[in-house]
Amino acid sequence: MTTTYRHTSPRFRDIVRDFVQEFNIDITRDLFVESEDMQYVTEFVDHDLVAKFQNYHTSRANLEIFKKYER
Repeated sequence: MTTTYRHTSPRFRDIVRDFVQEFNIDITRDLFVESEDMQYVTEFVDHDLVAKFQNYHTSRANLEIFKKYER
């Protein structure tokens, strides 16, 4: 059995969309750490913006653990 921890509602993309709209953020390349070695994680350069998003996400995200039974 394996488990995953994931968003149930709202979807992560909706949390990001709402965050950008609520704080009137103009999305530009200079907001983000430049990827290295094919990274799949997007990270803000500004540590204050990181904290603001983490707080925003925590206040809105519903996360659940899902079990997957392997045969």
